[in-house]
Amino acid sequence: MVNLIALNPDEKVTSAIPVRSFDAVKTKDMSLVLCTRNGQIKRTALSEFDDIRKSGIIAIGLDEGDILVDVKLADQKREVLIGTKTGMCIRFPQDDVRLMGRGAGGVRGIRLDKGDQVVGMEVTAVGRKETLVTACELGFGKRTELSEYRDTSRGGKGVITIKTTDRNGPVIGIKLVTDTDDLMLMTGKGMAAAGSYQRPFGDRAQHAGLSVGSDGGGRQTFHLGPRDCRRRRRTKPGKRGTHLGD
Repeated sequence: MVNLIALNPDEKVTSAIPVRSFDAVKTKDMSLVLCTRNGQIKRTALSEFDDIRKSGIIAIGLDEGDILVDVKLADQKREVLIGTKTGMCIRFPQDDVRLMGRGAGGVRGIRLDKGDQVVGMEVTAVGRKETLVTACELGFGKRTELSEYRDTSRGGKGVITIKTTDRNGPVIGIKLVTDTDDLMLMTGKGMAAAGSYQRPFGDRAQHAGLSVGSDGGGRQTFHLGPRDCRRRRRTKPGKRGTHLGD
């Protein structure tokens, strides 16, 4: 990544978004939705990023101690879901966040309890048949119907999406998936486990969740994502998995 952009020593890449065009006419309905660790959210027209220098340009104004957590590319009539470390999740219409300039700091997306922080954001189309996967640090997770998350206005506390017990650990990420997606979990030690989202693992918002990835060595889940895993050997959720270097 060093060869692509010039980063300061205290910076790291948060998201990479493939974009076909920044032309204001072609992308008039397109915007970037940005969410921070402290629950701030903003929406900026994609055309605002037309002239990006190698050193970068400001995408969001951050308060001291806050960092950018997630960025999504979205068009009109979308809904936003924000998940937190302690297992809360809020859902609200994208239109609740007005378009702002690049330097704006955004508005409150979710109200956080003391010690909580945002770990992920997803954007879905209205009426699309998707479910939300929530993964926890100790390898447990669940998949929940979007209907379990009632539509609210931005800035609320949301609802419990998973119980962050001693067994589960804190939430490390959320992902929107369909029945045709596969599951891949990665640990900080470079282990990966793959399986199918068609296997149900908890269907209600406050369900504690089932094991979806554990390597048996006490390693913590680092990242999850939907992807086509057909080229890799499948393992059932909860199995050891394979090393990425194999």
